[in-house]
Amino acid sequence: MSNSRPAGAAGDRLLSAILDKGCTVPETCEVLTGRSFTAVRLPDGAIGTAMDYSWYGPDEVARSPELSSHPTTRLLEGAWEDSGTGNLRAAAVFMALLGALSRPFYQVNRVRQDGFHMSRCSYAEQRCRPMGTETRRLLAKSLNGSRSVGVVGFGGFMEMYAEIECVDRILVCDRDLEWRSERVRATVRRLNQGYGREKITLIGNDLKRLRRECEVVQITASALCNNTMDELLEALDDRPLVVVGPSGAVLPEWWIEIGATLICTELRNPDYWWAYQFDDHLYEWFSEYDDRIYIW
Repeated sequence: MSNSRPAGAAGDRLLSAILDKGCTVPETCEVLTGRSFTAVRLPDGAIGTAMDYSWYGPDEVARSPELSSHPTTRLLEGAWEDSGTGNLRAAAVFMALLGALSRPFYQVNRVRQDGFHMSRCSYAEQRCRPMGTETRRLLAKSLNGSRSVGVVGFGGFMEMYAEIECVDRILVCDRDLEWRSERVRATVRRLNQGYGREKITLIGNDLKRLRRECEVVQITASALCNNTMDELLEALDDRPLVVVGPSGAVLPEWWIEIGATLICTELRNPDYWWAYQFDDHLYEWFSEYDDRIYIW
């Protein structure tokens, strides 16, 4: 299997792990494209989403949602093959389908059966200031006293980790800063002014520095959608990882096996499926207002 496909070797291993767990692949599924996130819905209502990086960049592109139905096995095979040509939309379909197939592994009893712990926090608890008690507890636990924390991809837990008492500095690594540099740097300056010192530092795409200077690194699950996950895992080697993002609602066991000490993702509410198709603004509901699921 080629490492040139967006999900890379990591995505190939993830697919094998899910199929090896004996998940049921239904005959058909629905696919919603034309949004920042691609969504796949199975007949039982399970929804998986993944970031579509073909929409991501400096140029505004008119978006038009398209809903289509497909034989699931053929879609899975086709998306896997097409993603090998560098097709980012195919990669998003591939990862969204894996997310939908992984939904049974997020049932509370199944999580416990697999030997993990699970907690659900509201968006408000995670993003309010100060953070909610449970969110703070889980983030502090994931750091295990670490003073230097790395964040891959501007955003994520950057601000939340800055609130944890033990954290002295946060290094942010992002390969796509060029076209949004002014806005990102202004945000970091404003945050650091609030801290009274330079607590957050942008370091470009210097993964070697991130590994060298940080004790724990938070990565974005959407790296599976844009051909960077293999690079991240190789560069960060034995560093403990924290995985964040809706694209990461796939087999939890796989994340733990590759070094994650904490997973934070979202499970999509099937009640929003039709609205998501027609409402240009419902992306906000999908990305901001679903409860956060923590697994460790």
